[in-house]
Amino acid sequence: MVSLLVSSDPNQDNLSQAREVIESLQLAELENHFREACIDAEPQQIDRIDPHAAVVYPIILPDRLSVIMSLPGQPLSYYEHKVSQVDAEQTIERLFQSLNPVFSNKRRLKLSQQVYDWLIGPAEAKLASSEIETLVFILEGSLRNLPMAALYNGEQYLVEKYNVALTPGMQLLDPTAITDQKLQAIGAIALR
Repeated sequence: MVSLLVSSDPNQDNLSQAREVIESLQLAELENHFREACIDAEPQQIDRIDPHAAVVYPIILPDRLSVIMSLPGQPLSYYEHKVSQVDAEQTIERLFQSLNPVFSNKRRLKLSQQVYDWLIGPAEAKLASSEIETLVFILEGSLRNLPMAALYNGEQYLVEKYNVALTPGMQLLDPTAITDQKLQAIGAIALR
């Protein structure tokens, strides 16, 4: 259904509906995992939560990688890359494997830049002009395995330029602030 909604120059209604479908699928997946409807949430628009945050919805489709981006106070943005699902998932898998320190940095940076170019590259100018500070990713499929902070634009990592957050969907966010309280923690490192 998402593929049909984003095919051939989608309008705002189709992009909104595609975004709702993605989030509904994410919520259904969580409910299936926990075997009950454990999350009572109302959808929240990102600009209500953080006016300097953008939400990135990458979607791997059989014939392309599509990205829906939500910027505060603006219509939804859409861009896509003509890459097959097999090629996209192989690139993502190779990047995941290259995060192992035994692989060369050169290979990892090249793969990381490729994924960056797919997900963030086309929106860089909009992100800068909108004074975006935080990127919130709603990931699906093999993209869930990647640390988005490790994406590389050829000069710097994503985390060096933006705050990075992951969420299964905007429906799941509780927009209330965390109460300021003292926390205590014990940390330990086991050495062999």
